[in-house]
This record gives sequence, structure tokens and C-alpha cells, in this order.
Amino acid sequence: TTTSTTPIPITTTTTSTTPIPITTTTTSTTPIPITTTTTLRPSSTTTTITQKPTTTTTISPSTTTTTTPRLTTTTTTTSTTPIPEITTATQKPTATNNPILITTTTNKPNPITSRPKPAVVDLTSTTLEPNIPAVQSFLKVIVNSTMKNICGSEDELKDAIIKLFESGTESVRTKNQIRFLNVNERKCLDPNDEKSPVSVEFYLVNDDGNFNAYINEEFINLLDKHEFDYKLNVIGVELMQRIIENVNNNEKETQNSRVKAAIYLSCIAGICSVLVFILLVVRKRQKRFNYGQRCTPVSLDDYSMDNISVYNSVRRKGVLRASKRSYGNPAFDDSSAVSHSLNFGGLISFSEDRPAIDEEFSNIPVITVKPDELPPGAETKNRYANVIPMPETRVMLNPRGSGHNSDYINANFVKGYKGADKFYIACQAPMQSTLPDFWQMIWEQNTRVIMMVTSLTEKGVERCADYLPPSEVVDCHRLFGDYQVTLKKREVKDKLIISNLQLKNLETNLWRDVTHLWYGGWPVQGVPSDPGTILAFLMEARSHMKTNSGPHVVHCSPGTGRTGTLIACDIAIREFELSRSVDVPKTVYAIRRCRAGAVQTRDQYALIYKVINLYASKLSGGVLDSI
Repeated sequence: TTTSTTPIPITTTTTSTTPIPITTTTTSTTPIPITTTTTLRPSSTTTTITQKPTTTTTISPSTTTTTTPRLTTTTTTTSTTPIPEITTATQKPTATNNPILITTTTNKPNPITSRPKPAVVDLTSTTLEPNIPAVQSFLKVIVNSTMKNICGSEDELKDAIIKLFESGTESVRTKNQIRFLNVNERKCLDPNDEKSPVSVEFYLVNDDGNFNAYINEEFINLLDKHEFDYKLNVIGVELMQRIIENVNNNEKETQNSRVKAAIYLSCIAGICSVLVFILLVVRKRQKRFNYGQRCTPVSLDDYSMDNISVYNSVRRKGVLRASKRSYGNPAFDDSSAVSHSLNFGGLISFSEDRPAIDEEFSNIPVITVKPDELPPGAETKNRYANVIPMPETRVMLNPRGSGHNSDYINANFVKGYKGADKFYIACQAPMQSTLPDFWQMIWEQNTRVIMMVTSLTEKGVERCADYLPPSEVVDCHRLFGDYQVTLKKREVKDKLIISNLQLKNLETNLWRDVTHLWYGGWPVQGVPSDPGTILAFLMEARSHMKTNSGPHVVHCSPGTGRTGTLIACDIAIREFELSRSVDVPKTVYAIRRCRAGAVQTRDQYALIYKVINLYASKLSGGVLDSI
């Protein structure tokens, strides 16, 4: 092995005049390490090549290491023979026996140094070749020219970049360290690409061919401090951040996605388990509440003397079973026994005779329902043990799924004036467990008016579950099973609250307008002292009934005493409007035949006379018009 630092002359065979064509024939049988890609095309260029000392290793029978000093050569070269593009990747030394013929024309016999042109690297794919490093950032130089001009001056651009780094750390010394991203053959040969200015995207690598972010950042710093020796006008430069993922990154991402999916599924399963546990606890408590509600004696003096506790109901069970339905008794079939028609004059006189009113009330037959007429298991849906809907007129819900007694609700159809079928629905106030049933009934019966004559609580006892949206703001929603209730408007009057609701069926996505009227002037015990408030309430309700196509729902807490009184007042008013006479006991009896227990106390019965007398006086005196 011999090491020499003396310049080694390059021996060529040249036949020339001035200028003399030089024919150089080189036959290489020695394995030559090729580390670059060389592209030779017909061209006429003036090239200034600066070569720093390089180390060349030649493998031969005797190995020689030669250090060549820096050579500067100015050459005008015209290639007369197009040579096809030769691309050679970095390989281990291999022997080649193919001769390479190079024909050149020169002004004088000078040594020719040919620098390989860098290959175009496409980094738009997310899958990189093994010898191309992943690029986290790249440079974008904006040139005030077209892509065609840039392609023609590609080498000048690289030389300008190398020259710029000579002013700095000289990290970029060869053209192979400059890798273009968007300067490729397709864009260069596109005749329609005349866009200007254009962006030239490239990145810089170190001597080992590895991407180095610091070299790319240094380019911007050097460009700010020194002149960029490039014939085309550079108007801007940017350092673009870029993340290129390879196959391994994709596998890691897939693995991370699987881990995240497993975590999400575990969380969902845990939440579902907690919700199921809470649901079981709530259902269990509801059952306890319903049982206690059925079996706890409740004071109902303000509702009826007949509303007794479950214990008394059981005690009287045998008596109820032994008796027939009250209206089945032949004595009660005598229409004269329950009829007392009065004209306007007789109404004024009779409404002031309280003893006669009480006696008439006691003569009206009482309709009762046997406990065994209740569907098995339906007692959990009754607010009071002794308030049972009559089977003949009971409202039936459309069954939902396989739920037991899903068609049951404590409500009855009540006939209107002149026997109008299903004009009203008298029902108990909904409980927490029957709120979806209540709104299902409203929807299925196409009810547009709801009249409520009870408070939510009285004397600390719940009388009615809150089934309306919050009244603080409008457009509030509440969900009850398959139904959504929205408050659209709320108006407060004297002892009256009017709520305009929107009832939406979530299964069919249809909605209806429903008016809810809440009378707040009924005392805990007794009846309202001013019959005018009841009359005003009924007049307001009737103004919303004109276009209604379904039964009007009326309810208090049990759906019997106050409910029957309000329905009797409305029917009596309608009767007096048309015939100028009224038959209150017949009206009450007809209501009881539909809803057992309607109009329960003497005070409630007397209130009916007061309301109809007030209405008759105003109507006959021309104070109000017939509705």
C-alpha cells in the first residue's frame, strides 16, 4: 500500500488543432466504486468547477490512496454525442467491462472534470425507500420565474446554494446534498405550466446523505446575511415543517388506535354497568314507594267522604262484591229520581236553598266499582286504592312492548252535553311512574286541552307529579318516554296559568300544540268561595276547545271530586245556552256512570248551582255572549 500526496496527472490521448476534437476512449476493467447518479444530456454550458481535495481509493493488485489538491478549471464543453442517462445507485465495488466513449470539443487540452447531477427525489409518498431518510422539514424558495426556466437552470441553483454555504459552515459542498421535491421531469416538460412566480421545494442533507434540520435552518440564516448568486430573482424563502410517516409509524399508529379503542370500550362498559345499577336501585325504590303509597291511609276530607284508606277498602270488600253496579239497580233506572230541570227563574230560587240542594245531592245514585274489576297488577298505577276506573269507559293505551299492564291508565271517557261520546277524559293526576303513560294518552287521544284543578302538593302530601317543563324560560324541553314536551309560552292570570305546549312524538317526529290550563284557586279543603273564578276558568278553556278534535282532559288528584264538579259545570253551561234550562242532578248522575265517584261532597254539588246561576244571570242580562 503506497500513500502519495503528490498530484497525479491525468493521462489522455488527444488529437487536436485549435480547436481540436478530442476523442477519448476509456476502457475500465478495474472495479470502480460508483457513489453518484450521472446524467449527461446534449448541452452547451460554461461551467466553473471548484474541487476541494478528495480522497480516491482505487482497488487493484496494489492499492493506492491518493490525495488530489484542489483544482479549478474553466472549460467550454460541447457534447456532440447524446449519451443516454446512466443512473447508478451506491453499491459495493463491482467490476465492469463496458467501455465508455466520450467525445468532446475543447479550446485546449485541459483536464475535464465531470460532476454528477443529483437525482430527483419524490417525497410525497408516506412510504420511503430504505436509503432515503424521513424529512421533518424542507425549504421552499419562491422564484419570480416559471418552472421551465428553473428546470433549465437547475445546476446554477445548486451552485448558488453551495456558494452560499461557503460563507458559513460549508456544510453543503456537493450537489448531491441538495434534494429537490417538486422539480421533476413531469413538471419540466409540461408546456402549459407558465405560472409565475413558482416555489422550488428542496431539502439539504449532510455528507453522509442523512437529513439534517440544522443545515436547512442555516440556509435561511445565510440567505439573510449574504447575497444569493442565482440568475433568477428569488423573492422569498420559507422553512416548511413536514411529518412523513413510514410503515413502522403506521404500524405504531394502528397499535395506538387499538389501545385507545380498548380503553374507550372499557369506559363505555363501566358507564353502562353503573347506569344499570342505578336503574335497578331506582326501580326498586319506586316499587317500595308505590306499595307504601297504596297502603298508607291518606286523609282525603277535602276530596270526598268516600275516599277512604286501603284498610277500610279491604274491610268493605265483601260488601262491594255482594252489590251490583249501582246503575244496575232497578230503582235507579227511574229517570225522575235523578232529574230536576229548572229554568232561569227556578234556578235563581233553588240555588239559594242550601238544604234542598243537599237533599237532592243525597238522592243521586252513587256508582261504585268492585276491586276485582281492576286488572291484576294494575294497582301499582293507581294513586289511591279506592279510586278505580270503570272498565266500561276506561281509556286503553296502545301496549308498548311486552310490559305488564302497559295498556292501563286510571282514566275514563266522559260523555258531553246531549250524550256526546268521549267529549271529556276524567283521570287521576299522574304519578312519577305514570308520566309517560299520561303523555301517551294525550297523544293517542289527540287531546288539545288539559285542565288541571289541583296543586302539586297539599299539606306536605304529593297530589300530582310535575309533568310540565320548567317555567323559568321558554323552549325548555322535558322527555317522558317517547314524548318530548316543550314550553312555548306561559301566561299568568288571576288564579289561572295558561301554558302553550308543543308535544312531539319522537318515534314519528310529529308534533302537536296542546294548551294546559291550571286553576290555582281551589283551596285545600272545601270549594272556591268565588264561583266567578271557576266561570272565568271554563270560559278560557272553552276558547281553546273550538278547534279541538279530541277529548278534553280534566284531572285533580284522584280525578273524581273536583274533576266531576268542573265537568258538570261545563255541561250545565252548555245546556243552559241552548235550552235556557238546566238539570244538574241528571248531569251529575250521567258523569258518575262514566267516572265513578264524580262530585263527591255537598259543597262541590252546591258550587255547580252557584256557577250555573252566575252564568245564567250574566247571559240573560246580556253581560256576556253565548260561546
